[in-house]
Amino acid sequence: MGICRLFFSIASYLRKNPEQLTQATLESLAAQYRPYAYVGARKQLHEFVLQEAQEMGIDPAEWFGTDEWQKDSGAFPDFVLACEAHNPHGNGALLELKDSAGEQVASFNSTLPSAQKQVSHLTKMVQTAVQFYESKRGCHCPDKRDCFYLVRTKRKKLCRMSSFGDTRHFLRDNP
Repeated sequence: MGICRLFFSIASYLRKNPEQLTQATLESLAAQYRPYAYVGARKQLHEFVLQEAQEMGIDPAEWFGTDEWQKDSGAFPDFVLACEAHNPHGNGALLELKDSAGEQVASFNSTLPSAQKQVSHLTKMVQTAVQFYESKRGCHCPDKRDCFYLVRTKRKKLCRMSSFGDTRHFLRDNP
């Protein structure tokens, strides 16, 4: 359910602030939701990460496994939703953001979209952050996580945002 709450949070924010649909970065729109076990855009979302760490009583350097935690990673995924002990559906989903000024879907950083990925196959920083965060919360999700993609096209004009989780249908229908 975390992913549903994420999209509802973004939609609620955009309903109150419609100009942000084209003006805000996707990272700042995604920051309308919390909690996250991993945040890739730590430079841009510095205050967001500090607040999350403070509320959890953790040190960001320990969370991300580096003293240079405030640098953006550029690695897949952009976010990992935190697990929720009270709601096992959609726990720990991976979220990748893609923004494009034109009509074409942005590059997927040489990572083919897929319905699920294993955290153990992601970069060391992502693994470290997710494991640390989940251990502090006392909640552990399975290694294999659902992947979701938030895509925005025509950013400066009529904007459309869409998300797809099981991309096998998307890829089959749109070669």
